[in-house]
Amino acid sequence: MKFGKLFTKLIAKYPQFATLSNNKFSLLTYAELRTIARELRADGYLVGNYTHDPFNVLANKVYNAVKSM
Repeated sequence: MKFGKLFTKLIAKYPQFATLSNNKFSLLTYAELRTIARELRADGYLVGNYTHDPFNVLANKVYNAVKSM
């Protein structure tokens, strides 16, 4: 699958995400978004509690966090 600049940046920092199901944050599964959010939060890129966010809010938070990396 071809990845854009954001996903390339994400995969460069976290190689375990090289096998994601899609190349858009809004089309990833909820479990994938939570896994990415957990890693981003551990490194300080994502702030606050994400565990109870609905899908579209979590996708937006992860997108913005990766953009700001």
